[in-house]
Amino acid sequence: TIEVSRDGVPARDVTLICQRGDYRHDASEVAGAHTFTDVLPGDYECEASSPAGVATGTVSLSVESSVLRLELDDPATVIGVLVDILTGAPLPGMVLMARGTSAETDEAGRFVVERLAPRSGKLLIMTRHLFGYGHETCTYQASAGERADLGTIAIPAPRTTEPGTFGLALEDRDGHLCVVRIAKGSPGDLAAIMPGAIIVSIANHAVSALGLDRARKLLASDNVPIGQTLTVVLADTRSLDLTSIAL
Repeated sequence: TIEVSRDGVPARDVTLICQRGDYRHDASEVAGAHTFTDVLPGDYECEASSPAGVATGTVSLSVESSVLRLELDDPATVIGVLVDILTGAPLPGMVLMARGTSAETDEAGRFVVERLAPRSGKLLIMTRHLFGYGHETCTYQASAGERADLGTIAIPAPRTTEPGTFGLALEDRDGHLCVVRIAKGSPGDLAAIMPGAIIVSIANHAVSALGLDRARKLLASDNVPIGQTLTVVLADTRSLDLTSIAL
């Protein structure tokens, strides 16, 4: 049972979400309290939202019933700008999502995500053209009623055309971006890249500055569009221009 109030008064028009991994319970138009039945035991993260505010809490269900009391508080807002990690160009039309709320970047890459639970949390970032694919995340910290500015967030730009490949399988090995396999006949193969090669730079950006996860996405098959050319520098100082081909 989830009991929700604001300033000690039972709240109305509440939306509830309680989740444990992929297992989730939802309820809407709740007045004061709601009881979920047939719930599997475990630890649940719960969130309540209404016109009166938002609240979060956790409950551990190990017996027949448990009660979680949530007190609504003023929601938080986060703002910022999304840009291409390689070019610095703004990324319009990107969707930022958190539990129960979302926003979209404008032509200048600016976003305003409202009605967030006041806490440390994550925003899921994806393109509206390939919704649910190739997502990124960013963290935020905001207190009740705060308008937190996340500044400029640089991410790999999503592809807008058919998917391509450089033919490289990449892994994090001891903090280095390592090539572990090369597809025969691929751009990587034709450039004579060998398994074990370490990539230290992509498009004049050091891998150490990009971060291994985002650097890998810049070269990953299906993430890149057909015909994209990127210059990569290997640890042996070779500089190679790779142009992606169809998968």
